[in-house]
Amino acid sequence: MENSRTVTLSKRRSVNVYITLVCVIPFVFCLRVSPAFAVDEAEFACNGSSGTTCDVFQLDGADTATPNADTCVGTENGCPSEESPVWPADWDGLVYPSSFGITSTFTTNSNVGSGAGAGTFTLPWGQVGSFSGIFTSSLVSTGTSTILKQGSKNGNDVSTWVVASQSSPPKDAFLAATLATYVGPPGQYGGHELLYHAATRISPNGSATEGIWLFQENVQACASGTALCVGNTTTLAQHKKGDVFLFITYSGSGTATIQAATWQGANGPAGFLGPAPGSIVLCPTANDDACAISNAQASITLGGPTGPQQPGTGFNVSGSGFAGFPGGAVPALQFQEGGIDLTTVLGGVPPCFSSVMFATVSSGSSPSTASLKAIVLGSFNTCAIHVSKACGTGTPTADLTAITYPISGAVTNVGGGAVNTLTLTDTFNNSAQAFDSGSLSCSCGSNCTGGPTCSSVQLNPGGAVTYSATITTTSNGGSDVVTATMAGVGGGSAMAQSNTATCLPRHFPDSISITKTCSPGASLVAQSGLVAVEVGVSGTVTNGSSSLPLSNVREFDCVNGTFGMLSTDANGCPVVPANYQNTCSGTLRTPTNPTTSSLSAGGSQAWSDSYFPSVPPSCGPYNFNDQVLVEASCTSQFCVCPTVVNVASQTCPLCPGPTCP
Repeated sequence: MENSRTVTLSKRRSVNVYITLVCVIPFVFCLRVSPAFAVDEAEFACNGSSGTTCDVFQLDGADTATPNADTCVGTENGCPSEESPVWPADWDGLVYPSSFGITSTFTTNSNVGSGAGAGTFTLPWGQVGSFSGIFTSSLVSTGTSTILKQGSKNGNDVSTWVVASQSSPPKDAFLAATLATYVGPPGQYGGHELLYHAATRISPNGSATEGIWLFQENVQACASGTALCVGNTTTLAQHKKGDVFLFITYSGSGTATIQAATWQGANGPAGFLGPAPGSIVLCPTANDDACAISNAQASITLGGPTGPQQPGTGFNVSGSGFAGFPGGAVPALQFQEGGIDLTTVLGGVPPCFSSVMFATVSSGSSPSTASLKAIVLGSFNTCAIHVSKACGTGTPTADLTAITYPISGAVTNVGGGAVNTLTLTDTFNNSAQAFDSGSLSCSCGSNCTGGPTCSSVQLNPGGAVTYSATITTTSNGGSDVVTATMAGVGGGSAMAQSNTATCLPRHFPDSISITKTCSPGASLVAQSGLVAVEVGVSGTVTNGSSSLPLSNVREFDCVNGTFGMLSTDANGCPVVPANYQNTCSGTLRTPTNPTTSSLSAGGSQAWSDSYFPSVPPSCGPYNFNDQVLVEASCTSQFCVCPTVVNVASQTCPLCPGPTCP
């Protein structure tokens, strides 16, 4: 890894012809005072705020007198002179994050890349980076290369290229490839999208030329194997305006020439390949924007957490077509890596690239004349967004059949490209949930334009927008997730899923009460030719909730007795056994009134009953004691207790008499 020094980013912008790079710089040991010579020399505070500075990324040996790529870390594998990088400044750190003590910031994400180990990670300066993972060539897995057949001109649209699977000369074949992108730290590269690439080859043949296409469409080999399609469809892929082609030639000394071009004019066959619009400063010139180097001096060792990467691990891929590099040692000129400031190359905010194609170049001296041969394709999204989610207190609907929750959160652009056309969707309890009509709105924060319509929002790198909406659901409480999707300003797309927010259920106290009076009281009536005493009792049953209706309302009178004791659950609700009324210790009666069995919220109804005491009291003053019970069901999902119960007791005088001793 190269030595670390302070950089100043070139601000030159002009239409530029293809550019040539020759990396010849004296090796200076660990100084941080003179101008740097590679884009990877961008510095940041190692702890993210102050103090010791570290490299954003390390293109090993890029600023030395003789470039020599090397994936060693610290003193591992005989590399005592290298600066030990801070996560994630080296390929080793991305391939083996756990060896750097990274256990929580590296997140597997299929929306980022399709290679082994693809994911996103948090950077010390608060941004998020993306790692494509390791793309393995078909030569390794099957023994034959995926190639573009002769006549597939690089200057023509993707839809015209012809794909085949066949053997290719060793010098034309890749083994593995990888990409990483960051948004630069505060300073010279603040807000710029930096892209790093690396590849291994099966043979260098003295020198090698590499082509890297960054596509906005997700370009993959068609199922037929004869063309390139969009994703897993049969639609032929096309170039989009702003697709980028990097044309990199590594000499036998490890130095490289770099030319950059973009697809211009129009999408598809109507467009053309032309020079990249931004001015590019290449190493070894100070304040550079791009650099690429190869291990020119000797073989290098691919480092792992405990030593060399053995065949089949990390970047040392292996399969039926290639057994891997023994001991992780990559012969001279067979490991290539580079970095480029995409923001500078494009003269502005890059689009979202959705896929990458590494290709060996068999002939040609410029991007438009290059003849591409063996290819390695992989999905890799350079745009990334983050979305948060919170759920507020719900409000039940008037009919208590549903509940409305306010939701809110923020969408942040944590990638390198500008994104727009924000779409938000909601999932409640694992089912799609529509936002309430007209409730969704967005409010821009920093580096954001548009709103309050979310679809009008554009987020530049680092930009943020807050959103708010309501959802009405029949589920009282549950888990809620928002998914955000945005399109790249120049093409491609980005998607993110929020944290799972908990929408808390709402419950309202439910209760019922009953009163009992000795009215009309005791009276003498004719009964079977005799004079008998009849007791008349009455009262009122009231629904104690102002919002919840009650059903299955039942009253019972325990004449000359009481009902059994009730237990309660954790919510304080009565645990009512079946046929609880049968616990009456006297004579159980069902009042003749009321005749209805439901009570609206806050409603009440009278009840009454009359009976002939069958067991006269043994002594005076001849009062008659009994207890009345009311029980009801609360079936709404907003009830605290599914069953409510209450009792009332009263002593009714029959006639005067001596007091019991």
